[in-house]
Amino acid sequence: MKKSFSVLIVLIMLLSLLSACADASVREYEPTPTVTPRPEGVHDFKAAYESMDPDTVVFTIGKDKIYWDELFYWINSSMLRIESQFGAMPLDDMLTEDESFAEFIMEDVKTVIVQFYGLNKELEKLGIGLSDESKAQFEEIKKANMERYCGGQVSDEEFFNALSELLISERVYKYVSETSLLHQDGFAALYGPGGEKFSADKTLAFAEERGYMRAMHVLFSFENPDGSQKTDAEKLNLKKEAEALVSELRKIGAKDKLTEEFKKRVLERGEDPGAAHLIDGYYFTEGKMVPAFEEAVKAAEMYKVTDPVETEFGLHVILRLPLEADGVLDYYTARTLRSDAAYFDYNKKIESFTEMYELKESDAMKDFDLLKIFGEDADSVFSPGS
Repeated sequence: MKKSFSVLIVLIMLLSLLSACADASVREYEPTPTVTPRPEGVHDFKAAYESMDPDTVVFTIGKDKIYWDELFYWINSSMLRIESQFGAMPLDDMLTEDESFAEFIMEDVKTVIVQFYGLNKELEKLGIGLSDESKAQFEEIKKANMERYCGGQVSDEEFFNALSELLISERVYKYVSETSLLHQDGFAALYGPGGEKFSADKTLAFAEERGYMRAMHVLFSFENPDGSQKTDAEKLNLKKEAEALVSELRKIGAKDKLTEEFKKRVLERGEDPGAAHLIDGYYFTEGKMVPAFEEAVKAAEMYKVTDPVETEFGLHVILRLPLEADGVLDYYTARTLRSDAAYFDYNKKIESFTEMYELKESDAMKDFDLLKIFGEDADSVFSPGS
């Protein structure tokens, strides 16, 4: 089975699906600039949903059963995701030389089904279940959904009746939501909430494989506070100032003293507002910085101050530094190199469930045809078709 989207985003997808289907017969669509919008109209997947009883067994995994209501939900979700990425096009169009969009969707859906199932089973083996905090979070999410889609707090029966009008069963709502929350609980139990249980050695190996670099810089900006550009004479003065800073910093021999002095200059003289938040330096991979800056960092030795590097933003005095496992990648989300490496490891294990668990089709799926089941509306989600 092909690699699918991470279960990290599935709860968001569930809420997005609810939002998109606030009116079950009409969905607003804003095409990407590169595709032709489909004509205004309606599509209604109710007939597709009712083509099988929600309790129809469509797959089995071992002794466990997967029902039509879940399969339908994942097909619908995958269609929405395809549309958001590719815009308007028929499902029988080819995504690659060997695979149509319809075929991709079915493989995508099968992968997600197995990953969700495997996550529950593997964490259960380890004695990891939904935490009290996540149970409370589920209730808060449900309350928010009630407010949005029912106009206020209603009984569970009324809420799930409303969801059924959106073609989402109570069983699927709970399963998708709770498994998505279980995903974060499993991560916290195995790796620590911020990935702190993941080793520094494995983190740095992850970073090296992906070509991470780390650097601090003092920016002498070519832009004035009012947005105008500095004159050539002013730029020349900036260059002299930057060269003087380089000369001064290169006289500091001790690595620790150089690093601390460089941080001080970033705060006192640097004009990059982001650098003040990431005072220990930027962590980045190839293609994330402007070319001249990136090439200067690649060429620099550790703890060596570069000559001033000119980019469209100004002159940069750069100090390349070794990677640290707990280096901050994003100030606002507090993502670190270690947390990213831990999540990557976690999701690789989840991807491996497709090799561990076999999804078997039931008799109900022997003649299953996505285009036929969804009829004309399978095309109308994307375009009228040809």
